[in-house]
Amino acid sequence: MEVDYTLSSMFESNKRELENKLKDLVLPKDASKVQRIVMGALNTMFENDGEYRQGLTQSEDYILIAAIELLNAQQNIVREIVAGMEGGTYVSLNKANNQCSQKEKNSYLWMGTVAGSVIGTMSGIFLDTWKAVFCAIAGSAVVIYGVTSLHKTKSAEKESVSCPIDTQVFVNIVKTVCEKIDGLIETYRVQVTRVKNRYEQREKPSLQRDYPLLLQAIQELVAIEQNTGEPDKRMKKVEKKITDLSETLENYGLSVVDGKITEIVTL
Repeated sequence: MEVDYTLSSMFESNKRELENKLKDLVLPKDASKVQRIVMGALNTMFENDGEYRQGLTQSEDYILIAAIELLNAQQNIVREIVAGMEGGTYVSLNKANNQCSQKEKNSYLWMGTVAGSVIGTMSGIFLDTWKAVFCAIAGSAVVIYGVTSLHKTKSAEKESVSCPIDTQVFVNIVKTVCEKIDGLIETYRVQVTRVKNRYEQREKPSLQRDYPLLLQAIQELVAIEQNTGEPDKRMKKVEKKITDLSETLENYGLSVVDGKITEIVTL
């Protein structure tokens, strides 16, 4: 039975090792380090010509590249949102309403640092396709983790901008990103299968059905060659049948030009 390898299933079987490597790391200070660790773990899981890589077609490689672009776009969007939150408009509004707490300021500063670290890592590395996949997954996980952290309820005491990483939450986010990529590739495969099935269900071209006169002319030409004994008589019959064959081709909008059958162009 053929086994279907997916990013998420292979990641799931190796995630414990990643959790151990992420222990005691602090965000946003260690954002770049976290990204490198995730990239290294993914590279180890899918290194060389493993089962997952062998199972991908060239077209699916293109889908992976598209997924990378989507993930990178997500990181860029977060960076712009954070930049807007830290801009003058955000500060002036909160000053007017006196509602900007130290906790909120720290949270936005945390997100800005994370986004900056991730984008910096992305722009500073020359990547091949697979390293780009791993880097995009790792970077997206860091950014999503940061966004998620903003919505968590914390104690009212003054918080530090840096905080220890929740390895279980972070690893689950990495797995979710992998699942999204798997879903994208699976959707592509389903569509390819549908197109293939539609093609196979269509009635195939048939010489007997679509070109009966042409087939008959060819059969008669072969019969003359096989059944006419006298060379001179056979040659005359062949020449006449070739002339008839040219007329038959014209019935199908075809003609012989320089020894090649071409479509007749009507001006």
